[in-house]
Amino acid sequence: MIGVQLSRANRREQGASSLTALCFVITAWVFLTALLRVLPIYLEHRVIVSAIHNAAQGYDSAAHGREEVRQALQKTWAVNRIDGVESDSVAIDRRRTGVILTLSYSISFPLVGSIDGIWRFDDIVSDSRSARRSL
Repeated sequence: MIGVQLSRANRREQGASSLTALCFVITAWVFLTALLRVLPIYLEHRVIVSAIHNAAQGYDSAAHGREEVRQALQKTWAVNRIDGVESDSVAIDRRRTGVILTLSYSISFPLVGSIDGIWRFDDIVSDSRSARRSL
């Protein structure tokens, strides 16, 4: 008699209902959509940060001026098809021992329909002086 009651309880708990499966599908769709909207922006940001660090590390205070730094950034961003930011928005602080490059920008991207998201990247700083001291 105890065996009969246990088998009835187990039959009711088998598998997931169609409502649960629908919730999983909708949740996965929302996360995948959000990932596909945000991932390209994040990857573009990483290329921008890398270009700023490379331009700062390649800076020579005797041979380069502000325009050479801007041209180096513009060339790198043109090769990598970066269109979210211009090289004119990079603040260049030239010092005798190196250069400090600073950038703050924001990207607007569509989320759903007419709703846009804004991702703000504050104070990306690359200081070529600290790298030279550590060498």
